[in-house]
Amino acid sequence: MSDHHQGIVFWLYGLSGAGKTTLALQAAARLKKIGITPLILDGDEFRKGVCNDLGYNEQSRLENVRRVAEFSALAARQGHIVITALMTPTAEMQLLAKSILGKTLHFILIECDYQTCSSRDPKGLYNKAAQQLISNFPGKDMRFDINTANDLIIDTRTHNHEQAASSLFEYITRASQKTAKSLS
Repeated sequence: MSDHHQGIVFWLYGLSGAGKTTLALQAAARLKKIGITPLILDGDEFRKGVCNDLGYNEQSRLENVRRVAEFSALAARQGHIVITALMTPTAEMQLLAKSILGKTLHFILIECDYQTCSSRDPKGLYNKAAQQLISNFPGKDMRFDINTANDLIIDTRTHNHEQAASSLFEYITRASQKTAKSLS
């Protein structure tokens, strides 16, 4: 998209280990092959820098979502296609993202149950939560709300990485083309 067009934000949310970042990176690689370079905003990367002053309680997580949403909105206003991978566990956080991003936002649930994510546990967080070494863990001692207005749901329990990445790539391509046409 050119600098004169509104961008679009694809907000991937789900439990830790559901596959948000993996899918975002795989979809981005496919998009680059057709000449589209999206901006990837990963929650873990934000936590290392822009949001490294925040904790993991509900209020800190809300502020984390606000910062990422504001950054996403800025990039979308400049015409970028943004793929955000951020847990976004509560309805309040999801509503906050929606209030900031408005019509540019596409919510994509990367669905995977707690047990499956726990068995994957790429960061060791489920093990730490089970040992009570960390608290406020979504799906365990913090709720995880599923948005009722998802634009797409990708179940990573039933779709392998290839299928899931294809679904995401196809959705992003269609939605981006539709947005570009509506603005021209």
